[in-house]
Amino acid sequence: MQKMLSQGPINLTLIVVGALWWALAGCAGSSFAPEAVPSPAITESSLLLPGQAIAPHNVSQITELAVLGKGIALTIAFAPDSSLIAVGSSNGIALYDRQTLTRQQFFAANGPVTRAAFSPDGQLLVSLSQSQQDTTVTLWRVSDGVLLDTIEDLRGMSDIAFSPDGKTLAAWKGNVVTLWQISDQTLLYTLDRHTSWVSQVAFSPDGQMLASAGADRIVHLWRVSDGALLQTLKGFVLPPTSMIFSPDGQILALSSRKDTVELWRASNGTLLSKLTGSDEDVTGLAFSADGQTLAAATFTGRVHLWRVSDGVLLNELPGVEGGSSFSGSYTVFSPDIQILGHVMFPDGIVVIRQFTDGRLLGRLEGFSGPVISVAISPDNQILATVTMSSIQLWQMSDAHLLQEWEVSANWTMTVAFSPDSEMIATGSVDNTVKLWRVSDGSLAYTLTGHAGPIVGVAFSPDGEILASRSADGAVKLWRWREGALAQTLDSGWGMGVAFSPDGQILATGSNQTASLWQVRDGSLMRELQHANIIGNVTFSPDGQLLACGVADTISLWRVADGALLHVLDSPSWVKQVAFSPDGQLLAVVTEENGTIELWQVSDGTLLHTLDFAAISFVSGPSSLAFSSDGAFLVIGLFDGTVRLWGIASR
Repeated sequence: MQKMLSQGPINLTLIVVGALWWALAGCAGSSFAPEAVPSPAITESSLLLPGQAIAPHNVSQITELAVLGKGIALTIAFAPDSSLIAVGSSNGIALYDRQTLTRQQFFAANGPVTRAAFSPDGQLLVSLSQSQQDTTVTLWRVSDGVLLDTIEDLRGMSDIAFSPDGKTLAAWKGNVVTLWQISDQTLLYTLDRHTSWVSQVAFSPDGQMLASAGADRIVHLWRVSDGALLQTLKGFVLPPTSMIFSPDGQILALSSRKDTVELWRASNGTLLSKLTGSDEDVTGLAFSADGQTLAAATFTGRVHLWRVSDGVLLNELPGVEGGSSFSGSYTVFSPDIQILGHVMFPDGIVVIRQFTDGRLLGRLEGFSGPVISVAISPDNQILATVTMSSIQLWQMSDAHLLQEWEVSANWTMTVAFSPDSEMIATGSVDNTVKLWRVSDGSLAYTLTGHAGPIVGVAFSPDGEILASRSADGAVKLWRWREGALAQTLDSGWGMGVAFSPDGQILATGSNQTASLWQVRDGSLMRELQHANIIGNVTFSPDGQLLACGVADTISLWRVADGALLHVLDSPSWVKQVAFSPDGQLLAVVTEENGTIELWQVSDGTLLHTLDFAAISFVSGPSSLAFSSDGAFLVIGLFDGTVRLWGIASR
């Protein structure tokens, strides 16, 4: 089907960003005349070398030395002529050529870009950058990536949409929608009839009407000229997820449940019909130019085509492939309706397909999924980072990407280097442990036998034994070179597994118990009781202490006699703990507030906190590791990047 479609605000208000374009064109009386400010240069592999090891006396001087990784794709938009594809990610905006699917430019943003849209002539791009602390709206020149302006009046907004004539901007936060005149950035009207947060807005094609949908399961129709409430649509089972007006503005199509798209008459708020046949959440809607056909894209990328007049389902395109088994998609139609752009989540990748038959055209390179785990080789030469479906190896000396390979269609949860730095072990949710050669990324061994996802792996210091921890409660000890299972320990449900530095003791964490096992025969030496679930365990470099992450605390135990030395209170759930190589510092990854805490081991004093809320739209750090010389603290983030921190050389 070759009919031209027009699409709704779910695809980021594709061609209605003329407001900022119009203002910058030099309209008479406008006070909005920003000066061009060059955007920061992006050097993904540049590295500021550390000057000394991180220690208690200088920990307050720790700074970010490098940012590695491609970031997660968060949103997508097409230029009005469909020649360019803009992808907003956790670290900026990338522009791709529509024909070749190759990256043309990259704009560094001041936060994760969750919305992007082109001006009607395609010369400008507006982005909404959203972190856990703030939201900013920024205007860019497409030709050279120059940052033209950051609109302060819109700081903190959740989302934005522009009228078709480019003169009015709708912005919303919480349960309030505001309308702005772009020429002088004047607030026109405040629309505050929703009783819960606003999820979607859509302008009618003539720009005279605005529809707003909220979590209160109500849709309001407003007159743009004076902010008057015209109609209220009720009766939705769930909050509407997608909305669009027909080309003549007479019909409002919206979806609020998996199996139905509803058509409403905009003039009087009458429900006209319900289009059925979909069994998934709708993430995008588009009308044909004549208004006779409606397309709906679903969570998995399937596309349904209905005839509007009688609701007949005309065609269905298959779902998109290429993501993890947990993946869904956010779908955008190109303005010429020749291709579909899918942002896969939680993978964070972008897939492009042909609209007519759903054929895969390609994947936009330059994005990755969340960084789940990081590890540094014992020789301090290589950094391994693991996303849900790939492994990256980086050169530590210059932060250069050495190689990358796909590992599984299922999430990879954990990674560890062998003591000789020649192998890495990974554990996945497919219940397997895989060992890979560092030299070429080839798969050397696959170990099977667990009945649940692998949540932890660790090599013994002599490299002969590999311990794997599963959600099934079992800890298995493998003579991995032979592919032979040596022992199985029943540790109970938990996350942590670690060898002591001398290789004689294995520590495991489970529900309220940290267990110490003799490696030689698998006998239980001692149990350390806690009041909550243990998420992580690690030995100090000298083997005398064991640190356990327990709910929102960290407990420090003396291994020799099982004495509890300190209990450190963290502001949120502890995900991981790691000792510095000299044993003086303990680094802690917290769950909810996006921070890394650095504690002094000797007296349990909190020395310093690294806050990632300002740069991360998603839930901050996922994992960390110290380099063996203590110069680097490597932090993996769920935004698809890896941050190298240290004390900068002077």
